[in-house]
Amino acid sequence: YSLMDQLRLGQQELKNQELESQNRSKRVNQMEKQSASMQARLSLEVDSRQVAEGDARASLQVANLLEKKNRKLEDSLKLAQKAQDHAEARLKELQDRAVALQSQNAYLASRVDGQEEDKAALKQEVKRTNEQIREATLNGQQLNKTLVGMEDELGALEATAAAMTAEMDYIKREDMLDETGRTKPILIQSNESNLVERLQINEFIYTAQQGKNPVPMLVEKVSHLLELLHTAQTQADQYLNDLSRSNGLVQALRKKNLSLFEKAQVYEGFKMRALMKFVSNSFDSGFCNLHLDGLNFTNKSMTELLRLLTSFSCVDQISTVRLSGNALTDDCVDTMLRIINAIPYIKLLDLSRNHFTRTGIQTFEDAVRQIEGITNVVRGGEGEKILAHSGNQLRLTILFKDQEDPQLAEDQAGFNAQDLSVKAADDFLNSAAGVVTGPVDPIMAGQAPTMQAESILPPIGKSAQHENTDNIPTHRGRR
Repeated sequence: YSLMDQLRLGQQELKNQELESQNRSKRVNQMEKQSASMQARLSLEVDSRQVAEGDARASLQVANLLEKKNRKLEDSLKLAQKAQDHAEARLKELQDRAVALQSQNAYLASRVDGQEEDKAALKQEVKRTNEQIREATLNGQQLNKTLVGMEDELGALEATAAAMTAEMDYIKREDMLDETGRTKPILIQSNESNLVERLQINEFIYTAQQGKNPVPMLVEKVSHLLELLHTAQTQADQYLNDLSRSNGLVQALRKKNLSLFEKAQVYEGFKMRALMKFVSNSFDSGFCNLHLDGLNFTNKSMTELLRLLTSFSCVDQISTVRLSGNALTDDCVDTMLRIINAIPYIKLLDLSRNHFTRTGIQTFEDAVRQIEGITNVVRGGEGEKILAHSGNQLRLTILFKDQEDPQLAEDQAGFNAQDLSVKAADDFLNSAAGVVTGPVDPIMAGQAPTMQAESILPPIGKSAQHENTDNIPTHRGRR
């Protein structure tokens, strides 16, 4: 139908173009008539030219205009001819297309007649399919009913299986059975002691339970354990005796510690008074430079020395302070810096053969840099002395030759604590320095030093009468 409509539209368009072509032909005829009339007029005007030259010129101009119009009309005529040729070609093409569409329309009409027969066959097939669907629906309903019954049976079987599984688990728990139905071995678990592993008790219990008659093996092992308990009891008694002797030795050491503490206190007080008296006598005699080499000054002594310096008026006359060989450490750095600040004209401070570390020496250098008037501070003699300059003048020299290791000083000092109480003595006895390596004074303790004992326990599972003599419990020291 669309092709027929297109054909009708093409025919209508062709008719319109034919009408336009006819109209153009009429207009061309009219133009030709006009041209003829104008030529007649032109001839009349040529005749009248002879009468008036002015009219001739006007006629010539009109003729020229008419010629131009004529050329335009000729051009229009050519264009109309071309359009007519194109319309004729288009008409022929549309006619050919109309013929093709008519043939295609006839073919489609023949196919429509063939499809009518196919429609009838398909309708029959649809009927048969609907009948099969009805039968499948009935069969599905029957299968659903069967499935519901089978699900009920499956639920009952699962409940029965769960009940049987619970009953089997209860039987396994009550009879102590494993997954294969065999009896589980009874084992001992201990979180606080490793004797079960050392004596291999669980391995023995497992082996005994695997046998048919474990009673003889258990009796043998019980006797073995009793023997080990007897040996342990004997060793415990020996340890108690050693402990009592050790307690007597500790009490004697505590008494001696108290007496040593009193003597040390008296010695420290006497030493402090003697050192201060020595310094004050030096000042009273007019010898203001301090030569305190090898007097074992401590931080407390240095503090007292600083207090004594501030009480005398000859501080401005001190230029040399020698404190070499006094076992001074980094703890005395702050006190030494206060002494340097208290002596305004000090030129030499000798701190050789002490126990200052590199950090302490660096602290000295940083503090000297901050003294008012010091312009330059350098290290000399491979770091063995500090030279402080005030302009071009050498202001202060601090010597640090032959410094020893502070840890070595602590080891040499031994038990030289500030608090010589009983607790300090206990800490000393617990350290490596409190181990007795030689004979003990019988007057002090009356007993030999405590001996260490070690027992070697054999593993369970071997008979006591078949054991090797190397596994017999032995004592290290006494036997």
